[in-house]
Formats: sequence, structure tokens, C-alpha cells
Amino acid sequence: MAITSMKALKLVKGGGRQSVGVDEEGSQTVDRGLTKDEAERTLKALEDEGWFERSREGYYTLYPRALMELRTWLVDTYYDAEDPEGWQPIKFCEACKGIVTIGQRCTERTCNVRLHDICETAYWNSRRNKKCPKCKTEWHGKSYVGQKAETSTDDYLKGKRRSGVGGSRSQANEEVEEEEEEVEEEGEGGGGDDVDEDDDDE
Repeated sequence: MAITSMKALKLVKGGGRQSVGVDEEGSQTVDRGLTKDEAERTLKALEDEGWFERSREGYYTLYPRALMELRTWLVDTYYDAEDPEGWQPIKFCEACKGIVTIGQRCTERTCNVRLHDICETAYWNSRRNKKCPKCKTEWHGKSYVGQKAETSTDDYLKGKRRSGVGGSRSQANEEVEEEEEEVEEEGEGGGGDDVDEDDDDE
């Protein structure tokens, strides 16, 4: 549910290299993808227009405008209505039924129950106990959705501690610079493979 700007750039299709495909009518098409500069400009434009929100740590999430205007498409594309109890790529807030990109999740990873941070207090005040309404697992409020799912992990926090407090650059900036160098090196290679990444609930 959140992705760093550098991961987004790594997912640029083709990295500006030519790829050939076939359209629905059987005609050959050429997709040159985006260059790194084009991808950066596109991300910035989407942020400026209110489709994406970028946090201080460099994570992109869908802005409320995108969630409202694209809701039908997101549900049609990523929600399997025939198996509502099965694992779903997108989840809905148990309280307001909106799509959750930032919030909390059930501790049980196979459970689809999610809550927006802003819905949590009112939701639990209306219930007798603080247990997941579906799987009955105790809800401790320390399992997250979105950027916090990654930035609250031990590995991330250890990296922050290693970078030291009060240094000239933050760990996040150092990571961004390292990832930018990797992307540039891949671009200079001229024939690297496209990157495929499978993220969980981040």
C-alpha cells in the first residue's frame, strides 16, 4: 500500500528500452517504456495533481482523490467478490468500508480485517472487546498497513540507529542516494532485465 520513490523508479517498464508486443487486433506495437527522467517527472506530476502523496521518508501512497475517483476500477481489478473471505490485494476498513492504504491490520496475516487510523477509536468504543471481528485474534494495534508496515520493522529501525542521530544526512536520504546510483548503473548497462517486485501489505 506504499512504495518508495526509488522502488517505483525501478519498476519503470523497459527503462526507456524498446519492447515489442501485439495489440488486440494482432498488430505489432512498440512500447519504449519511460526513461528515469520521464518517470520522475510523471511521479511529480501525479503528486502535484493530487493522485499520489509522498511522505517525508519518500514513500508514495494513493491520495484520497485517487481512492475516490479510482475506487470502482480498483475494486473491479483487485477484489475477488466471489471469494470475499480469501486473501485480497486490497482491503476495506471494517468501520467505514473505505479502501485502507494507511492504518492497522489484524495480527493474523491471513485475515483481511483492516481499520483506518482515524476510524479506530470510534470502532473499538462501540465494541465489547478489542478482538478481531472475524478471526477473534486479540487486536494490539501494532500491526500496520502502508508505510508504517515497513518503517516500524526491526530491520528498518536498526538501519536508522546505525545511521546515528544528528548526522549530516538521514538514513532515508542515504538509502535514496544508494538506490539512485543503482538505477543509474542499471540504465548505463543498457540491457538489464526488468525488475519484478512482489510487495505484501506495504
